[in-house]
Amino acid sequence: MRRSAAILFAAVLALVGSVLVAPAALAIGVQNTYFSHGPSRFMDTRAGFPTVDGLGPKGAITGPGQVNLTIAGRDGLPVAGPQIGSVALNVTIVSPSGPGWATVWEAGAPRPTASNLNYVAGQTVANNVIATVGAGGAVCIFTLATTHLIVDVSGAVPPNSGYRALLPARLVETRTGE
Repeated sequence: MRRSAAILFAAVLALVGSVLVAPAALAIGVQNTYFSHGPSRFMDTRAGFPTVDGLGPKGAITGPGQVNLTIAGRDGLPVAGPQIGSVALNVTIVSPSGPGWATVWEAGAPRPTASNLNYVAGQTVANNVIATVGAGGAVCIFTLATTHLIVDVSGAVPPNSGYRALLPARLVETRTGE
């Protein structure tokens, strides 16, 4: 039993070692990989809560409204273009003024009709989101209700990796009139 557990553990380590690489690997041309990063706080709209580099909007996002969040080139991440395609984000809604939803998508593209997070008034809710980095090395975040937003970056994928984040899309709707 111990031998099979050791073999399984070694196989998992080999797989993880082949997929996860340091961000510096991008600088030397490693392709087809996901690289972990941080997590690093790139946005926190609450007063007194800093981001990794002091950038980002302060004060609740007035809903309905959207904000562009620059990802590329911050906290050691590569610049946009040939080095960064999609990012893994943890997006948190804090103390929304009412019920609503939030959608994350690539900057420069039209807003999708589906959401990444749904919330009710006063609720704090988080979700992992993988989004394509768009125009200006940024992602867009839309929120229906006025709320605070926290965004942490935990990884990225080069654009030539063969992986492309999908836009949020509603595949089934059982409510009438929606």
